[in-house]
Amino acid sequence: MKIILENLFFPQGLIVLFVVGVIAQIVAWKSYGRMLADSVEMEGKKKRWLGVLRKRFESYYQLEANLNNITCVVDKELYKNKICGFPDKWMADGSLYCAMTCFFLGFLGVLRNCVRGELLEFSVPGFLMFTLAGIALLVIHEVFSVDERKQQIRSNMIYFLENILPNRCEKKERKIENEKKEEIIIKEAEQKEKKKEEKQVKEIEEHWQEIAAAKEFALTPEEIQMMKEILHEI
Repeated sequence: MKIILENLFFPQGLIVLFVVGVIAQIVAWKSYGRMLADSVEMEGKKKRWLGVLRKRFESYYQLEANLNNITCVVDKELYKNKICGFPDKWMADGSLYCAMTCFFLGFLGVLRNCVRGELLEFSVPGFLMFTLAGIALLVIHEVFSVDERKQQIRSNMIYFLENILPNRCEKKERKIENEKKEEIIIKEAEQKEKKKEEKQVKEIEEHWQEIAAAKEFALTPEEIQMMKEILHEI
């Protein structure tokens, strides 16, 4: 066993590749899980760019701009998505890349031992270790595959932007228009009420002036002004 380990080609690389592949796949899987939850309403709680994209489309709908190829826009945004600062494709296929590298290093180790003229029996265990590590990474890649989640995210985003968001923007605009109409109606009613009160005050003033004239009772300007103030208060 000691001899096999001594002849094992680049054991540190085997350990690093396996750990990196597993971590990358799990991180990508978790990230797409959070994105899937946000894509239903595109609120951007975990993925801020989802909320930014939603606000942008809300502005488009409010401006009544022509929107074409929403699918292309969604694909473009998904392509630009990053996980821990790396392109999501690198993280999603990280375990796959590490598995391919394990296979290559295993073959390279056998080739090195053959060049050195060492026995094949010392090369096969190392090759099998790299091969098993690569197969394990391939299994992890399939078990924690993000392809299905990515497709669900894409479908949710397209459905929300094409169907749900336009209806919400339309309802919001309709509500704003109704509120404006109600404000106009209230102002018109207040103006009518004000004109009605002014008319009543004027009629009362004319009535008192007629009474005063009929009784040959003249009011001074000060008394007329005082009477107007009393009527306005009434």
